[in-house]
Amino acid sequence: MNFIRGHPELEELLDVIVGEKVAVASYGKGNPKHIISRTKPAGIINLPTMGSVKHAVRAEQDGADAVIVQGTDLAAVGAEGAAELYHRVLDGLEADGIPILDGFDADSLRFEPGGGEAHNAARLAGLRPGVNYLICHPARQGPELAAITPDAHMRDFERRFYGGEAGWRAFEEQGLRRVGMRPLRDLVRAGTPSPRGRSA
Repeated sequence: MNFIRGHPELEELLDVIVGEKVAVASYGKGNPKHIISRTKPAGIINLPTMGSVKHAVRAEQDGADAVIVQGTDLAAVGAEGAAELYHRVLDGLEADGIPILDGFDADSLRFEPGGGEAHNAARLAGLRPGVNYLICHPARQGPELAAITPDAHMRDFERRFYGGEAGWRAFEEQGLRRVGMRPLRDLVRAGTPSPRGRSA
């Protein structure tokens, strides 16, 4: 489940997340320590988005299972300095024992009706060798979903695609293996190398 740490009803939201045994809590904006302390004892994987290496390291020390680092530093240094800064960030995270994903794809919910299969097959084809984090927003179509979001048809398609034969077939055609967050967490904690080939 994805949410903003500054949600006006955060405590009630965390009660629901814990009560419903949500698998992964993904969130940003601010110090994640309180959210981690509320959700981690329930076995929920914590995936906060942080804006700097320093904050990412702190989040990992506070118990985050993985961290997304996102900021504006690359734009500020221009094309020539971007690669150097990028590698410096990765080196800093790895030096602190934070595992690095090889790829990240958030191109979800960006297709017109009828174009979902081609769009998502192209996403899978674009994944890099190694371990990739593939974001999708699966949800069941219905009056409630249609009332709260204009992309209900895309969410319903992603639910059927990634949970059905078409998605499994697309994974097989690309030579991809699915690795859930909990098995990946267990591999990282055990110090086991990441799965070889391409995984999502």
